[in-house]
Amino acid sequence: MSLPKLKKPCVAWLFTLLRRLILYVVEQVDSLLLYASESECSKLASKIDNAEENYRPPLEAQVIGNSRLYFHSAPSSKCKVKGIFVIKGDSLTIYKSHDGWVNGMFIGKYREDFIGGVQEKKSR
Repeated sequence: MSLPKLKKPCVAWLFTLLRRLILYVVEQVDSLLLYASESECSKLASKIDNAEENYRPPLEAQVIGNSRLYFHSAPSSKCKVKGIFVIKGDSLTIYKSHDGWVNGMFIGKYREDFIGGVQEKKSR
């Protein structure tokens, strides 16, 4: 007994579904990892929170890459702000950079703004 042959669009759809499932599982595992405490993130943020060092005028950047780019409250992967992210093609206003991170702002489609750190390598 052999398996039925799948049509190409069906196979593509299955691969897309599998890719999304894998990304979801990776995000869930990531959320189970230890995060820094709020006070640790506040200490890290205060070290770079000097407006005198901001770019004047601020820079504009675009998000690159195919995965979500999460905002962080401080320049550390342990300080991720859950639920706040940008995607490929979104524009960011960049105020400063620090050790592979940029401090930037994103304005959403309903004009809400989000300010925080994102990984510099994922913006251009």
